Amino acid sequence: MVVVGAGLSGLIAAYRLQQSGVRVTVLERSTRAGGRFAVEVLEGLVYHPSCPVLPTQAPTLFGVLRELDCADHVSRHRLTRFRLQTRCGVRRVRTRGAGPQTPNTAWRRARVLRVQSDFDALLRRGRPELATRLDDRSVTQFLSLYLGRRQAAISGALLEAGFGLDPGETTRQLLMSQLDGWCDFAPAKVFGLGPFFRALPEQLDTLRTEASVRSVRPDGRAVELASGGSIECDAVLLAVPAYAALELLPEQTPAEELALKGIRYRKRLNVVAALKRDKPLRTVLTSPHLESPLAGVSDITPENAPAGNELRLVMLLSRPDFARELWHDSDVNLCNTLLNRFASARSELRKSVRSLAVHRLDAESPTYDVGHFRAIARLTRSLDQRFQRRRVRLCGDYLISPDLEGCTIAATRAAESLGQFFSPVQ
Repeated sequence: MVVVGAGLSGLIAAYRLQQSGVRVTVLERSTRAGGRFAVEVLEGLVYHPSCPVLPTQAPTLFGVLRELDCADHVSRHRLTRFRLQTRCGVRRVRTRGAGPQTPNTAWRRARVLRVQSDFDALLRRGRPELATRLDDRSVTQFLSLYLGRRQAAISGALLEAGFGLDPGETTRQLLMSQLDGWCDFAPAKVFGLGPFFRALPEQLDTLRTEASVRSVRPDGRAVELASGGSIECDAVLLAVPAYAALELLPEQTPAEELALKGIRYRKRLNVVAALKRDKPLRTVLTSPHLESPLAGVSDITPENAPAGNELRLVMLLSRPDFARELWHDSDVNLCNTLLNRFASARSELRKSVRSLAVHRLDAESPTYDVGHFRAIARLTRSLDQRFQRRRVRLCGDYLISPDLEGCTIAATRAAESLGQFFSPVQ
């Protein structure tokens, strides 16, 4: 068995396949495993450039964490309190387990709960292709109609800062898969994943970095390497972004080609600043209705910072359209643009900056446009029908959701569907 791609989905899928007794070889074209969730270091503090988030509940991911004895190192902080930048200034926003503190009436919330309850079982099972009736309108349209413009602005700001998605284009089905039982959307920041991303690759028998795959044989029984040579196998799992799967998937049907071509990705520019400051900074998000290059500001200082540390790590999250326009600008210009916006009301913050790091995240997340999951349903059906003749499966965040839990669910499903076709290898 060959797994192409050593991101989170590829690593977990390979780990699960090995547990079922399948011999697995993981191929990664870059120099290290982890993909967009790999860690970086600034001023001695470890962080993730993509600022990973989780939904309210993440049982699949934490199941893997407990197996690797890494659950105690990981902590979650839900964005239940933050400040929202609007045209009228900055105001405080608070959410709680019983739902957002907004002036919506009870009957408005009941409408959303009724819609959610009809599809909750399907969404919670990690089978979004079974709930595509929700894939009919955008997040902004849905929230404005059901909960009002104020809640649409709050949830839109969380979606844009947390996932880098445009709420005016993102399908409501993705949002509803993230809601808790009280119709509350409050993604959680994740800290302490470093030990997990070190332990997971160590569980694999064969992990080859700097091993780029040129093509997959039409029957899925071998992969050709860009460096020359090939690897024979029983099946291939493409744990790569949709545009890479489009190039590698052999003998595509029209439905498969159309689905993979329709999955767009957004660029993201994040600037991490090390500030000389004792107290943490409160999260500040920007309303989607406000024209600004900055989607939000979040304190990402690790909880296990070295003793005597006097610095705070702050991540400046850019808007997707800003990243697209200024992608090729110099680091200095990007830092100045975001820092000026960040410190516009508090000049002392600009003076406390010790160092900066710019991260250009190409294809950080799929856009999840309206109709995305209907295309995924057609893609999944085609792959299932042709698996006996073409032993290739797909795996990635575009199949479920852009967070860590979505990647884990996609990997677990792929491993289960592949493991049943092969007898254990002793």
